Amino acid sequence: ISVTMARNETECVAVALTNTSCQEPRELNVALGQFTRVGVPNRLAAGVKGKLRVAGAIPSRHYGVNLGPLFEADNRPGGSLMQRYLTNGASIRDFPTVRLSPAGSAVFWLQVTSDGARPGAYEATLSCGGGTDLRVRVRVVDVTLPAPPVWLNTWSGTTGMFPFVYSDRATREVAYKQSLGITVWNGLPEPGTQAALARETGRTIHHVYGVPGKYIHGGYAGRIKPEELTEEDEAAIAEHVQGLVSRATELGLSYDDWYAELWDEPGKRNSLLYGALAGIIRKADPRVHIYCNPCFWAGNGVLGDDEVDEVLRPWYRENVDISVPLYLLLRDRPKVMELFGAPRFVNAFYNVASQSAKSERAPQVELYRRQAWDAFALGWNGWGFYSYYAPRGNPWSDLDGSWSEDRPDYLMVYPGPRGPIPTRQSESVREGWEDYCLLTLLKEKGLAEEVEAIVTAYRDGEPVEELRRRALEAAVES
Repeated sequence: ISVTMARNETECVAVALTNTSCQEPRELNVALGQFTRVGVPNRLAAGVKGKLRVAGAIPSRHYGVNLGPLFEADNRPGGSLMQRYLTNGASIRDFPTVRLSPAGSAVFWLQVTSDGARPGAYEATLSCGGGTDLRVRVRVVDVTLPAPPVWLNTWSGTTGMFPFVYSDRATREVAYKQSLGITVWNGLPEPGTQAALARETGRTIHHVYGVPGKYIHGGYAGRIKPEELTEEDEAAIAEHVQGLVSRATELGLSYDDWYAELWDEPGKRNSLLYGALAGIIRKADPRVHIYCNPCFWAGNGVLGDDEVDEVLRPWYRENVDISVPLYLLLRDRPKVMELFGAPRFVNAFYNVASQSAKSERAPQVELYRRQAWDAFALGWNGWGFYSYYAPRGNPWSDLDGSWSEDRPDYLMVYPGPRGPIPTRQSESVREGWEDYCLLTLLKEKGLAEEVEAIVTAYRDGEPVEELRRRALEAAVES
């Protein structure tokens, strides 16, 4: 197993272990040894660490049985629950011990993380009792990825466990989510919240609502008309905004550390009102960043360029600081793309995607990685998706509820006893974030022609993993 990586990133490899006997089951202990630097035997490597997980096979309503949750030995449900929800639960319930049926297999997820590692070669051994050992060779190149400021949102909180939780659960929740590059947290970082913990350990930007509740609900439902707004409305909104600014200042936040939303996914019937209320916020304090995520969903698609432009052009460019249109609005809509691409604090887009996160089809796994490439190709500094963790009912069962309701779970991680249990989709988010960092590094190094060539190759359909290797080698050579 060969991995090439920068001095500060995470790379993953899937490995299958198969029982070659057609008659006898096998019980094996699987383990990943610690990394040593090649040429310096018996000395543990500083800065290179590995982690081994095992993949659970979980049924889904629309995609059959797929490899979904990736379990660590210290973060998996009890054995009876493993067998209840996973078709291979009996095989992996005691991981790192696995029981393989005749000709049966298990899939493992090998993760390698470099943390300021010295350039050079490192190796470790992936072993299974009674089977063939595999050498894991890691090449760390002399490249350090930058951490460009990005707006990366998932419109959800974290997993939970009720009623009893481990004392380090919040720390593990925040650490994993931040390792994916996610920067947006709901609410101001009030003491004791996960938002506050995230702010202590990484870059954050905090989401709040910029108007009182009656304007959120009335605006979303289209029950308020712009021409009906009064001086009393302006005064109420100004008071609300001043309260937000005061509390954010008390918490040590600058204006760049938080932003105000009015309501979710404005469309044709309420966008002009959104603009009018945004204007009132701008008047109350022009330094407050205003967010908008236009959707314009109608039936089985989005409205055309002229219809969207008609209700956004009067106000969007002047009153939106964090622009996050639905990704479908970026296709063949030159008028609104002029609005969406105008210079501002954040230009981003979002997808509603995680209803398909239980599929193991490559396009639905790689989508989260490609979002970062799409943002970079546009010259934008943000992207997002719904959702990291928003189950509807039991997150472990895709078959709960009525088939007629067909209410999918919007999740890409599962709730473990010690914190989130990743999937290949969640790991793909990190891959995209690190790709964005690498492309930003090439840009900072002045390699404009190489960056343009890589972006062009991406648009032409070349595999992103091959382009990532090309970008990494270009960074080494420069």
